[in-house]
Amino acid sequence: MALTNKIEPLNVAKKNVHLFGCENNVILLNNPLKQPIQLLDGCIIAGVGKESAVSIIQEFSPYFHDHTLLCIQVNAQIIEMRQYMKQHGYRLMDEKVVFDKMHYVIMHYKKGIELTEGIEFLIGPHLLKRVDEYKDYFNELKQTAEHFRNIAQDVSKQTVYAMIDDYLQGIL
Repeated sequence: MALTNKIEPLNVAKKNVHLFGCENNVILLNNPLKQPIQLLDGCIIAGVGKESAVSIIQEFSPYFHDHTLLCIQVNAQIIEMRQYMKQHGYRLMDEKVVFDKMHYVIMHYKKGIELTEGIEFLIGPHLLKRVDEYKDYFNELKQTAEHFRNIAQDVSKQTVYAMIDDYLQGIL
């Protein structure tokens, strides 16, 4: 089941569902608040900010079961999204980086206890296993961390960015 409140992404999804012959396996809704919803096997939340993603998760969590796969791509606040998911009983199963004019981190979650902590949690434990594959992303992340390390007003954010910057300096 795909839920969206925007027509253009819905039309793209319809084309992809048809292209891959998944009409019998995927339900597309353009106004999820007015249509009945069943338990979801998967949910894709992409192209939104962290607050919108959290709002969607909160709204639709009654339709998630223990094996629902959440595929999340937020445009900002990736660390904060990771923290939210951990605090709400989700475990990061995998993550990937894709490039389409910019880098996007796609995180896959299921219900469970997140055991990753520290720098691996901040950067992404699955991404760190693929440093060579995602070298461009890590270089960009290092530049971003270095920049925010110097301008962040919040001391805790400065510390986080410094940890990321220092760690990436050692592996790149």
